[in-house]
Amino acid sequence: MLNFKSQVVTNFHENSYCIWSYNNTKAILVDPGGEPKKLLKFIKNLKISITKILLTHGHIDHVGAAVFFSKLYRIPIIGPHIHDNFLLNNLPNQSKIFNIYPKISAFVPHRWLSDGDEIVVGSSVLKVIYCPGHSPGHIALWNIEKKILISGDIIFKYSIGRTDLLGGNTKQMKNSLIKKIFPLFNKSDRVKILPGHGETFFMDQEYIDFIHKTFL
Repeated sequence: MLNFKSQVVTNFHENSYCIWSYNNTKAILVDPGGEPKKLLKFIKNLKISITKILLTHGHIDHVGAAVFFSKLYRIPIIGPHIHDNFLLNNLPNQSKIFNIYPKISAFVPHRWLSDGDEIVVGSSVLKVIYCPGHSPGHIALWNIEKKILISGDIIFKYSIGRTDLLGGNTKQMKNSLIKKIFPLFNKSDRVKILPGHGETFFMDQEYIDFIHKTFL
């Protein structure tokens, strides 16, 4: 069984998540977007041990503190998909565009992720879903046990991810939602969505119909 807590960071109001299993305190840090001191306090209060960092995509608001925590804890940065390599290389320019100082340096994760990869968290498993659209290498993380999806920036409570940012693609976004994300729902279980911005919500048939009608 999974435990999760989120901390909102930076002016982008990005959700950074700590995910751990009920049976131990070893945790993963998902999308540490910035404000490392704030995140450090958050982690210490949870009394958990971060063993790896997972990234859903390469936009600066989701990766700003990744290298800081990787060096601090001596742990690997995992993900996103290699198709977001150009975004990670572009971090200094992203810093300039969004007036982020000190600028975030380019980096290469210790491991790229592919569709179907599995990340073990204690006794639980997060399955990688490759879902480009918001960015070419965007991934989501799916726990079938609790029907939880860490969705990054592909889907939100009342909207879908933007495709007008660097690397966005509207056709890919629609394809990812229709073929990868919506099929996670079945009529017996709602899916709990942990988005990259905004509040947690449930994806059910009513929500899927709303997204189809409004955005697709």
